[in-house]
Amino acid sequence: MDLLKLMEQIDRQELTDFLQIAVQIPSHIELESQEKEIGQYIAGKLLAEGIETELQVVEGERANVIATIHGTGEGKSVTFNGHIDSIPPIDMEDPYSGRIVGDDLYGRGACDMKGGIIAMAYAMIAIKRSGLIPKGDIVLSAMIGEEYGSDGATYYAKHTKLTDYGICGEPTDMKIGSAQKGLHWFQFDIPGRRTHSSVSSTGINALKRLNELMTCINEDLEPKLKGRTHPLLGPSLVNLGKAWGGEQPNVVPGDAHLQVERRYIPGETLESVKAELDEAVKKCNDGYGEEYAITYESMPYSLKVSKTPMDIPEGHPIVQGMKKAGMEVLGEEPEIFGVPFWGDAGVLYDAGCDCILFGPGSIKDAHSKCEKVSLSNVYQAAKIYAALPFVLE
Repeated sequence: MDLLKLMEQIDRQELTDFLQIAVQIPSHIELESQEKEIGQYIAGKLLAEGIETELQVVEGERANVIATIHGTGEGKSVTFNGHIDSIPPIDMEDPYSGRIVGDDLYGRGACDMKGGIIAMAYAMIAIKRSGLIPKGDIVLSAMIGEEYGSDGATYYAKHTKLTDYGICGEPTDMKIGSAQKGLHWFQFDIPGRRTHSSVSSTGINALKRLNELMTCINEDLEPKLKGRTHPLLGPSLVNLGKAWGGEQPNVVPGDAHLQVERRYIPGETLESVKAELDEAVKKCNDGYGEEYAITYESMPYSLKVSKTPMDIPEGHPIVQGMKKAGMEVLGEEPEIFGVPFWGDAGVLYDAGCDCILFGPGSIKDAHSKCEKVSLSNVYQAAKIYAALPFVLE
């Protein structure tokens, strides 16, 4: 298919204006309405073009934006996925100015990930204007609440018929992210026997036991993980993220706590991750009775959504389609890599939609005090997204 007619519909200045206004609309957890305004703004743009669009209410006034361009039914369907929330401004100056300096547009959410989701929405508009009919349906799923537990994507996956394939527009430096690690948070509770420090031998120091547990994880588990690698993602990881316990210097601590993150690679499962933690706990419980047994459980964050590993082979049609679309626009195939972070692509993947990541911007700029996105990248990404449904096989 000659894609020239489609590419002619993508106007860089119109796209820049669309993105700039989107960045100027705050959409974070500290606002009462959170994503309401940005969702209505994007939905309004799509409806004005005659694109079938709905607001899928998740809770209160918070709603996913779902837009659909129907295909002929002769090919695979694809979802353009991303989130419309951002983190709060924190230490960012003029977070909603949307100022443009050279090729960069600055503002909270510019990189993570209004640049990607607006490029996707604009690709939908360009396809609609072109009059071209894809073989499979094209769906835009602009989700709420990714930054704090993937509420929108989880609801969407449970209540919506999913497409065959998906693209998540998180910032990947215009590379194809075909794999990402799984992610799970655990909290360990370490009991002791509290007593006065002058008779410390009659107590059980929970902080000392905490130190033993951390040493066991660092010296026994971590070396195993470093030797367990994935060609795109590197090694499995464990991070001792937060530890606390005790009362004051003259009291033998009666309890302590440790929070741990495990990022695990394809081939590992949550069950295998827990089995290795069980080994560490068993070693540290040796010699203590049931009353003083160290225990652990999944933290609430990890109970909200299952964050399992994702791995799409290079020969898969969605990867090959992105390579072809990239070649059409960039003149070369985008690089394939393993994504170091975790995003809503994993929610769709777990629900049965083969999903990869590709988007404008660098993860290094996300959440930073000078968050920005390259307008050239956004423009190129919009063209690649628009081309993708027409080169899929």
